[in-house]
Amino acid sequence: MKTTDEKIKIRNHWFKIILISLISLVFMYKLVITEFTFHFSDLLAFLVAVFAIGICSIFYVKVNEALMAFVSAGKSVMPMANKSKLEPETQEQRVEEVYIQDDNDEVTLTESEEEELVRELLSQEEQIKRMKQVQNEVKNRLVTEDLHEEDKKDYIDYLLQKEKEIMLAKQEIIRITTLLEPLEEREQEDIEEFEQEYVEEEYIDEETAHTGNAKDIVQLLGKEFVLNASLEQFNHKMREIQHSITIETANQLKEEGLIDPYFNVTRKGLKEFRRAARKFSYGDGVKFLSKVVQRGNR
Repeated sequence: MKTTDEKIKIRNHWFKIILISLISLVFMYKLVITEFTFHFSDLLAFLVAVFAIGICSIFYVKVNEALMAFVSAGKSVMPMANKSKLEPETQEQRVEEVYIQDDNDEVTLTESEEEELVRELLSQEEQIKRMKQVQNEVKNRLVTEDLHEEDKKDYIDYLLQKEKEIMLAKQEIIRITTLLEPLEEREQEDIEEFEQEYVEEEYIDEETAHTGNAKDIVQLLGKEFVLNASLEQFNHKMREIQHSITIETANQLKEEGLIDPYFNVTRKGLKEFRRAARKFSYGDGVKFLSKVVQRGNR
């Protein structure tokens, strides 16, 4: 048995159907009895309007896709200026976390994993060689060719982008090397000494800190390498770039106590270089490359 509510719903439903049917019949009757004249020009105008609307829709879709692709490409090649906007506290916390992670992680690798790491290490080294070759070609163009200021700026931005990629590759090499080499046990005294020096570096007087030469060394070695490399790796790299450092700069580094007579980095030097690396920004890289360009033009 149907309830009263169901009966009312069915009645209303049929009422709507009948009402709509009557309105449709009236409308169809008016169409039948009304005189209708067909004009070809009206049909042509209608077709042209539909065609124009279709063209506009397709154009809008294509432009929207192009804008999305442009935005995605812009994000992928964004210069390292955005990274320099990070707060100093955030960068220092990240560096400290890297040190803690490197000290605490003890990884046991299988033979297949070691072989894969070795292949990756060789691949990273080959990639660095190629990027440095590209950098040298761009620097030669900056020095030898008479370029407009905008073109020079574009080349300098490209060099900084390549330098960023080289720094990331060097950081990856350091990570792989650390995994491949057995971790040496550090004495508690060395750890306490390093922590004490890390705390003391926050109180270094800005007027007595010699950051000019330190920033040049950071530019040559790479910011990420300076922040993550051990003292032994730092000394090895310093001996490799010794020929790229002028005698005047080397003497100043020795006078400031940043390196010893054998071109080994001292504890004070390591602390100063890392402090300069944390403050190293996109603008410093532009100034450094501008000096190189001006030197070549002379």
